[in-house]
Amino acid sequence: MPPHSKPVRAVSYIRFSSKEQAKGDSERRQTEQAEAYCRRRGWTLDETLSLRDLGVSAFRGKNALVGNLGVFLEAVRRGTVAPGSALIVESIDRISRQGIDEGYDLIKSLLKAGIVLVTLSPEREFDASATRSLTRGALEIQLILERAAEESERKSERVAAARAQERARARATGKLITRRLPAWVREVGGRRELVPDRAEAVRRIFALAAGGVGIPGIIKKFAEDGVPAFGRSGRWTRAYVGLILKDRRALGELQPRRGKDADGPPLAYYPPVVSEREWLAARAGARERRKNPGRIGVAQVNVFARRLFHARDGDPYIMTQRLSRSPGRPTRKFQVLVNSEGDQGRGRAYSLPYDVFERAVGAALREIDPHDILNGDRPPDATAALAAELADAEAELAEAAAFMDANGFSEVIGRRVAALEAHQRELAAQLLEARETAVYPLSESWGEAQGLLATLDEAPDPREARLRLRSALRRILASARLLVVPRGQERLSAAQLFFTGGRCRSYLILSRPASGPRPAAWRVASFAAVHAPGALDLRDQTHTRRLEAWLAAVDVHRLWEALPESPAG
Repeated sequence: MPPHSKPVRAVSYIRFSSKEQAKGDSERRQTEQAEAYCRRRGWTLDETLSLRDLGVSAFRGKNALVGNLGVFLEAVRRGTVAPGSALIVESIDRISRQGIDEGYDLIKSLLKAGIVLVTLSPEREFDASATRSLTRGALEIQLILERAAEESERKSERVAAARAQERARARATGKLITRRLPAWVREVGGRRELVPDRAEAVRRIFALAAGGVGIPGIIKKFAEDGVPAFGRSGRWTRAYVGLILKDRRALGELQPRRGKDADGPPLAYYPPVVSEREWLAARAGARERRKNPGRIGVAQVNVFARRLFHARDGDPYIMTQRLSRSPGRPTRKFQVLVNSEGDQGRGRAYSLPYDVFERAVGAALREIDPHDILNGDRPPDATAALAAELADAEAELAEAAAFMDANGFSEVIGRRVAALEAHQRELAAQLLEARETAVYPLSESWGEAQGLLATLDEAPDPREARLRLRSALRRILASARLLVVPRGQERLSAAQLFFTGGRCRSYLILSRPASGPRPAAWRVASFAAVHAPGALDLRDQTHTRRLEAWLAAVDVHRLWEALPESPAG
């Protein structure tokens, strides 16, 4: 033991790799050894700087990057830990198991900064002189580092091989390889089965998501209906509901991983709660909400949100609340559609009662024969082509990996592999989106929308029904243009609907407010039925001005008589 002068302070660093080791004797042993060594040397063990990396690996240098060893290294670099201080470790491999290259550089930086490195097994002290001579410690340090790295490498290979065998057995026999089960699955006699009430809650989450309900809406619905929460927090949270919707464990799959990366194909491991179609439908609903974000009002749902635009300048029509104050009548709240520029005071406001527009367009859509819009057209299913392209990319990646395993690394092939991996990720995302889209053929979306329109007023939960209707409309309706022309108390409006696939339908809507004993009423008809100017596209400003001039000049009273009576009277 070399005769060093008394250090300013001694700091003990304790590390072990596995969290399972915390249940054993490792921490106590390392602590007591450090204390005993300091007593023998007459040093003071500084307990204010507690360096503990428990369950942190040194094989890839994680302890130096994000662990408490990294905190100590930074303190040394800043001079907070003075030269002459001692760092006490059980053995050199507690600091690093990365081998000579990275490990020796790390230790050398400590020694050159004036830190005395003390190992307890075997008891050795290394100072800056060890960096200048093989015989004074450099060789010993390097040999220990090399041996530790080789041991870690062999252990890693053994663990990986054992896990691969476990996965192979699980694929072949369904044998249990993890007891960490989803909250809706339980183990009974070595078999996995669904917990009935929890599985039903998961199915409902997917059904609501597919119907256009967002995660906050699902949580609110569960709170209203008293659906018991499960999961670690004991309550429904956005993070947990989102995890359920994204996690393919609901399909019964377990994805083995090596670190953050997928390790082989998923296993059919758990009992499935939902079908592939139900899972994709929920994903499609989430994707639609990401494309069309926006908070939903509590009292009403705008089923045309993010689809309806002002014909004059293209700004969106939004739903907002107004108050009706009539002499002798109680104040009434009602919803209106208004162009956003007008609502924010940046232009003239053109409004229309929301219920009038929803009912009028609903009546028009119920009368449409979907075959006239779809005309048998069906967008090509891209899933097969994307799946084939993805398989080709994966095959080329496998060939490149096999070539480099046999012949050594190639810079050219390495660049190709990087490009292929990026392309593979892009294709996988496109394939998932294509599968989500294929879940809802346009004909089914039309049927769902028309069915919901027919029963909207009688729906047990009108808000949920409107959310489902909005989701269906977004699949069949690409966009809509609305032109409102005030004519005294009446509102004369033109609505042009552009459907997915390119077809278009145009309608006139005339609404009258209540006046004395006369109730509020509205009527709707196609452009052709009232001889309005044809071949107009309200996305074109010239066409919009032409139609606006016609609407401003038409005889409103004669038009009212010419329009068919609405279902509401």
